[in-house]
Amino acid sequence: MTKAILESGLLREADDRLELTGPLPPLAIPSTLHASLLARLDRLASVKDVAQIGATIGREFPYALIAAVAARPEKDLKESLAQLVGAELIFQRGVPPNAKYSFKHALVQDAACASLVRSRRQQLHAQIARAIEEQFPDVVASEPEVLAHHFTAAGLAERAVHYWQRAGQQATDRWANVEATSHFNKAIELLGTLPDTPARTQQELALHVALGAALIVIGGHASPEVERTYLKAREMCLRLGETPELVPVLFGLWRYYVTRPDLKTARELGESLLRLAHNADDPALAVIAHYALGASRYFLGHPPVALQHLKDGIARYTPDQRRAPVFRSAQDPGVACRSYSALCLWLLGFPDQALARAQDGLALALELKHPFSVVFARCWLAWVSKLRRDVSNVREQAEGALTLATEQGFPIWAAKATIHRGWALTMQHKSGEGVMVLQQGIAAWRATGANAAVPYYCTMLTEAFDFLGDTEDGLKWVGEAQSLTEQTEERWWEAEIYRLRGVLLLRHSMTAQTEAETWFRRALDVAGRQQAKSLELRAATSIARLWHDQRKYAEARAPLAPVYGWFTEGFDTSDLKEARNLLDELRL
Repeated sequence: MTKAILESGLLREADDRLELTGPLPPLAIPSTLHASLLARLDRLASVKDVAQIGATIGREFPYALIAAVAARPEKDLKESLAQLVGAELIFQRGVPPNAKYSFKHALVQDAACASLVRSRRQQLHAQIARAIEEQFPDVVASEPEVLAHHFTAAGLAERAVHYWQRAGQQATDRWANVEATSHFNKAIELLGTLPDTPARTQQELALHVALGAALIVIGGHASPEVERTYLKAREMCLRLGETPELVPVLFGLWRYYVTRPDLKTARELGESLLRLAHNADDPALAVIAHYALGASRYFLGHPPVALQHLKDGIARYTPDQRRAPVFRSAQDPGVACRSYSALCLWLLGFPDQALARAQDGLALALELKHPFSVVFARCWLAWVSKLRRDVSNVREQAEGALTLATEQGFPIWAAKATIHRGWALTMQHKSGEGVMVLQQGIAAWRATGANAAVPYYCTMLTEAFDFLGDTEDGLKWVGEAQSLTEQTEERWWEAEIYRLRGVLLLRHSMTAQTEAETWFRRALDVAGRQQAKSLELRAATSIARLWHDQRKYAEARAPLAPVYGWFTEGFDTSDLKEARNLLDELRL
């Protein structure tokens, strides 16, 4: 306001003060700051258009760009810029032609833009965009969102879409996925203003595929936005007929359904991917298909079939496939095949091979320098370590995953890491703090829309409460695990749920021996049908312990000795040590 009055010509200098030259007009002091700024620009009429061009370029603008757009003689442009600098509307860094200018405040830039009529503003944006395209290749390459902004404001939607798409892909490449989703959504919105042609549909499909991949990273695989995005993309695939984008679309939908979990739909999508892979004879697509089918079969409780698919995926995988478009979303399939096969190996009775395979998955993720895959692999290594009952390694891997997931903004993996960290804290310190962390992790996991593995997480709570001596809560959570297993058909952990129910019933009351034995027998039956040797060993150990306490020594050895004798590795793990010690007791 002071500067506005000083520039108004209404004052004169006296000996030690400023005096009005006459009556102060009623509107000499504008009623708003915006009006004040406009008044200042109006008093600089000869250079106002330079300020307007600069404001249209942005809060900051280089001399070379405004010179290309303003089309003024060099001397005239420099004098105009110097006048704006003298009025303290803009600041200057450097000397033309290498100078850069910035508006003193965003409101100054806004006022300059607001003083333009719409048609002139659009014209300037178009001139700026074309000048950048023709004369500033570095900006085109590194800041496509700048061009996208100017083409959008110029009303040139087709060119704007092109640059929003490029900006989104660049943001995805540097893991700025929130920014990427914004760019892709702007491109999709602008595409809707163009004529409906097959070419437009093809471009819109590519944008939805890219958007889905970014949404998975920032919101998790089971986010409703992920499903909506990929379902729209599938509709476009149907309209276009045979198109390469069908593979990432089906794969994106598979990620959603396997994480919800809707395992029947997930398996069907995996089978569709495998048919496409066979028809195309494409090794990269085969990796995707075998990963999808392997993970689906794992959760359904078919570990031998799952392991074969995952091995087939590993055999067909090469690191250079990472450049294939279908590999650009979420965790790397080569890492995922190794990590899931580690879980299968543990179930099938190979705990040492399971650990080595999970470590291979992490090593590959680190080699690829792919943060999402690194966090994924650490979470799965924590999972395998939990199955091996290696508490210290569970905590180490979970905390490493949690740190990176928090830094990179991967909420789904931050939740999974928190779950395993909470379990490890409980087992290490025998305190309620770990249980609270574990519950927070499960809540965060489910908040993303994910329900896969929740029965397993419930049994982690069962173990934690049991470890703290709270059998009642332990029974509550194992009941929840059993209920969810029936609802979702996620069967891979079914045998352990039955076994834990028997264990807690015995803790709760020694009169529940008959009921507990029934649950142990069910666990043995399910583990045997699934060929899940590690779970069969746990169930056999539990029923043998019950019969040992009942002095039925011969009966106790009958289920335990054969399954223990089957194992060829993992003899330093807690499960095999416990079984060995019990067998030794039964020989006495």
